[in-house]
Amino acid sequence: MPPKTKVSELKFISEAEIPIKVKRKSVEWLNFFKQIPEGKALVVTEKELGVSGSAVKTMVARLKQSGQLSSSFYISQRTVGDKATLYIVNSAKKETKA
Repeated sequence: MPPKTKVSELKFISEAEIPIKVKRKSVEWLNFFKQIPEGKALVVTEKELGVSGSAVKTMVARLKQSGQLSSSFYISQRTVGDKATLYIVNSAKKETKA
């Protein structure tokens, strides 16, 4: 059964105006990442952050995919023994398109 409202009475907006679903955790991470200066890397352990490296990588990927975080951010991880060190990088290198 079709809606009783006429299409001419409905409100339309552009796709770009649709609000991005942002969870509180995402906003907190976004603010955290944006404090890393361009061309610098934050060096932290999983213990210092209180979360796993994979959780940080996932959050960076989600924020980049949603367009809230620039593509210059990436995570590198090195493990020596049982100590995992994360490098959260805000690269100054510009991506070149082939």
